[in-house]
Amino acid sequence: MSPKHTQMPLAETHILDEDEFTERLDGIIERDFFPDLKQLRAENRALEIGADVAKPDVSDTKVSVSLGEFLDTYTSEDSASFKRLLQIENKSRNEPANEGVWTRQRHL
Repeated sequence: MSPKHTQMPLAETHILDEDEFTERLDGIIERDFFPDLKQLRAENRALEIGADVAKPDVSDTKVSVSLGEFLDTYTSEDSASFKRLLQIENKSRNEPANEGVWTRQRHL
């Protein structure tokens, strides 16, 4: 049975700018789900220039976090901003002063 996926609170999550988040996510997906892609790209470049196909150095392959660990640890700026707005909205909905407003809106 696989471990249950849990999200870290926003305060414990490392926020990356969109480009860095996407670049790291792409690298993890390529490494975990398309491990031959690097070799295929090297072969394609070699064929385009008419050179012999060279094997990439195995030491180039990064051993790092899994996709789930990355997503548990990092988030993008957009996602962090959205989570903050959602937290503010949820907090305002739970305040007693607003209770009557939400009750009236539900009955409209």
